[in-house]
Amino acid sequence: MSSSMLESLTIRHFSFSTLTDFVKILNSCRHLKTLQFDNVDISAATNLSTTNLSTSALEHVLNLQHSNILSPAAEKKAPLNNLLLRSSSLSLFIPILLHARSPLDLSGLRSLVINITLDNYLNVLDLLRYMPDLESLQIEIDPSFDYETHLERRDVIDLHLLPSLTTLSLHVHILLGRIDPLPWLYTLLSSARPDNRLASVSLTCVVNKAAPEVTIHQIDAAFAGWRNLDNLLVQPSFGPLKRFRLDLALDRPVGDDAIEQVSRDFVEELGGLAKKGILEVEVYEAR
Repeated sequence: MSSSMLESLTIRHFSFSTLTDFVKILNSCRHLKTLQFDNVDISAATNLSTTNLSTSALEHVLNLQHSNILSPAAEKKAPLNNLLLRSSSLSLFIPILLHARSPLDLSGLRSLVINITLDNYLNVLDLLRYMPDLESLQIEIDPSFDYETHLERRDVIDLHLLPSLTTLSLHVHILLGRIDPLPWLYTLLSSARPDNRLASVSLTCVVNKAAPEVTIHQIDAAFAGWRNLDNLLVQPSFGPLKRFRLDLALDRPVGDDAIEQVSRDFVEELGGLAKKGILEVEVYEAR
């Protein structure tokens, strides 16, 4: 089978020499329904002046206006259904995928797995604005992501733009006393439509602590975040929700039992979900 007839393409642990090579691969596959780039990067990205390029800057770098690297807008695009993007080069990949002459049509995408970092966050927000049929979204968030700087509604993933979403999975890191994703997560879920279709939410938290001692104030603030989340998800607007899965992976020093106790206390704050009978919890060692 020629590459032009492929319906599924998976590339793992690979680095394209240039962004042009990445585009050529996409341009050769006109019938793709599933695309998976798992730990795929651009090796030349380190030589670019920035890893966050606008579409116009990309056109200048690739000289696209005077080449046929990208397909003409009128040419048939691959109607992608499933997309996995796990890469440190998403700030380069995503503008290409959203370009008017991209060989892929993402408007009918049903499933997306993607990683978020400090560098690509705004690109991911852009990408999610064009997926009204998306049903399943899995997000893996880098441990160094700064949640506090992205708490305003315009800076959070807008679920209102994803009316078909039924399954949401997130992988986050909690560093007690320093990194708390719960306010960000609350803002994200608050953006869901009143008639949203969310049936399953899965949250995997790797839990550690920043210092030998965490203050009572910091712990209370963390508890409040879990209570707020619980209060939100038992509202009538989340009536379709049938499952809230919480995995707490304890990345703790040997002999330190405080993290486990605090994590189990977090679960106690989810009484509303437990009462509805939709709460699933597992607490385990991360290593």
